[in-house]
Amino acid sequence: MQENSTSYLTKSGIPARRALTLVAVALVYIIAGKLGLRLAFVHQSATAVWPPAGIALAAMLSLGPWVWPSVLVGAFVVNLTTAGTIWTSLGIGVGNTLEAVTGSLLVNRFARGRDAFIRPQDVFKFALLGGLCSTSVAATIGVTVLCLGGLAHWAAAGPIWLTWWLGDGVGDVLLTPGLVLWARRWPVGQRRLPETLFLTGILFVVGMIVFGGWIPWRRADYPLEFTVTPILLWGAFRFGPRVSTSMMVLLAGIALWGTLHGYGPFVTSSPNESLLLLQSYLGVSAVTVLAVSGVVRERTQVREQLESQARELARSNADLEQFAYIASHDLQEPLRITGSFAQLLAKRYRTQLDREADEYIDFITSGVDRMAALIEGILLYSRVAISDRSAGNADASSALAEALANLSGMIDENNAAITHDTLPTVCIDQSQLTMVFQNLISNAIKYRSDEVPRVHVSAVQKGGEWIFSVTDNGIGIEPQYRKQVFVLFKRLHGTEVPGAGIGLALCKKIIEWHGGQIWIAPKPECGAQLCFSLRAKGQEIRVP
Repeated sequence: MQENSTSYLTKSGIPARRALTLVAVALVYIIAGKLGLRLAFVHQSATAVWPPAGIALAAMLSLGPWVWPSVLVGAFVVNLTTAGTIWTSLGIGVGNTLEAVTGSLLVNRFARGRDAFIRPQDVFKFALLGGLCSTSVAATIGVTVLCLGGLAHWAAAGPIWLTWWLGDGVGDVLLTPGLVLWARRWPVGQRRLPETLFLTGILFVVGMIVFGGWIPWRRADYPLEFTVTPILLWGAFRFGPRVSTSMMVLLAGIALWGTLHGYGPFVTSSPNESLLLLQSYLGVSAVTVLAVSGVVRERTQVREQLESQARELARSNADLEQFAYIASHDLQEPLRITGSFAQLLAKRYRTQLDREADEYIDFITSGVDRMAALIEGILLYSRVAISDRSAGNADASSALAEALANLSGMIDENNAAITHDTLPTVCIDQSQLTMVFQNLISNAIKYRSDEVPRVHVSAVQKGGEWIFSVTDNGIGIEPQYRKQVFVLFKRLHGTEVPGAGIGLALCKKIIEWHGGQIWIAPKPECGAQLCFSLRAKGQEIRVP
């Protein structure tokens, strides 16, 4: 039969490989259908266990809708060799084929097709569209054909339809995911093979206890079917959708065997009712386990993407910082030469040329000075990320004293008054803390008001952190600019106040590099209050 079918399909213009696939799918469908109809209790053509529905939908999703002839031929042969006529078997075959085609179209259109078992939202869409909606097509057409053909009474149409529909639906949600997922080439984790075998063994033992009669408890005594759920969820969390769906098939086989032999919580006086209860339980469990495995897989993918992006961002930042350091370092020499010749030009030819030429010379020298300040700031800014976070602890009082010594000329020139409370020891590099104080205090003096500059430095401990405050009586910072001032090269006053717009950005990077934060606190009176936090001595630095 197989050779004749293959030869006929090949002569009809279908490639040999595709012809073999059609024949193989038809044979599998027929074998599964004959096995399923052995459990037909409500009618010879309607069974609560119908694996061919899942096989047909999996073939449509994995291979494409071109396999529909296999479904049609398979369903026709199964029904014709069971209890049907040519016309009723053909009608039932058409219904089963339309079910598979409709299910595949809906799942491809709304549930991402073969990828429907990766995300939880797509799992529920698949269960609704492929397991509930499309299966009503075959059940409705099949029952109608049986009643019109005189093989069933209209009075029995309801139970037959329910059995048919539930059998097809559970076949879809139970078999289709596993067949589609195992058909794809995904790497198999060898490291978890022992755990997989161990979990499979536990599932088999518990399944036999609950459904196989190893312990003769009745449903009226204990609802033991719920004891299987943790094992299924374990598989979903640890191994993903492929293994979890395989475990569900194993459980379904054990439960079906036990229920047919009178064991388990779903046994009733009616064999068909027992199978309907069992299939409902298996269908709900399959969707739940698949959805949970989808959630786990989705979260794993998101975590891996975030980790990959974090590594790429760290590498990119390191490259940019290294580039900024090298570029600014290499720019110093040509800029020094330009500045030297500009000063020489100004020294020799100032007043000897016209006033416009003198202005040009001034533009050159001032531009070189600004560029030198910018390059020096970039060098300082790029060196922060190169420094060691665990360089030790810094005495804030000593760092402040060094900063004030560096600013002594500026302080004397402006008659500034700098005061401070007792300052603690914190987790930061000593030289970088000095740089923070120096920038904050110099800014407080530069952006002074008409009054004599007064700056006060204090610190308050909160938990494992010290909150430093640098308060001045200057012109202050408007609320809308309190975040902008920490941006590199961002200046609010243009060239009215000297500077390169790097100081606060440098402070921010230093503080955050050592696990702290820096901000501008609201200050009701005139002036500004800049605050930053650092870990106390002995505390672990939180890496940003």
